[in-house]
Amino acid sequence: MHFVHITPEQIKRHPWIGVLIGFIGFATMAFVTFVAARDYANLFEQNFPELIDTENLGANSIYTRRWVTLTNPILLCERLDQVHRTDLVEKLIEGPVYDTYIPVTNSTGQELVIAVFEGDATCSNFQNQFLTGILTTSEDHSYGLGYLSTRLSKTTTAELILYIGQGPGQTKLNLILAPVLSVPFLLFIVWSIRVGRKYSDVERYKQVGNK
Repeated sequence: MHFVHITPEQIKRHPWIGVLIGFIGFATMAFVTFVAARDYANLFEQNFPELIDTENLGANSIYTRRWVTLTNPILLCERLDQVHRTDLVEKLIEGPVYDTYIPVTNSTGQELVIAVFEGDATCSNFQNQFLTGILTTSEDHSYGLGYLSTRLSKTTTAELILYIGQGPGQTKLNLILAPVLSVPFLLFIVWSIRVGRKYSDVERYKQVGNK
């Protein structure tokens, strides 16, 4: 991920830059909080993941934000797709692959679910294994946008996405962290406005002194 370097001097001269950055960050965290709260309301009653036999899934099956364990999945390894990181530092720290996407089918042979694995996943390691995670629809864009950038999203018939390894615990953590992380952005907005006003007052004082 690449960032544009903004100096404190630039924010002093143009406080709207700081306000804009702070507002975008605050709005993002507010959205994450809303999504996490909605997910927590849907998932907190689940003490265990719901067992779903892949053989019972059809093209029109609808599951939105459910913690599930998918049994009898057949992974189509030849259709595996990945999103690669472009930032060198992220590559060194977390590896070159951001997510791995593998279609899942049953005895019908039709792609029904896209299993999303964090990082570089080897398909053969998960073949004939139960898959546990959050199951939702491919139209649930607020849950993950990475899938939309893959070649697989343009060619698959699957309408469901299973985010492997995710569950109520991650949702609860997001619900706690998102409001906390929104505070620095709010403070940054206030700071940008204050330093902008102070800079304007100093410039006005200089102009008056020069007359």
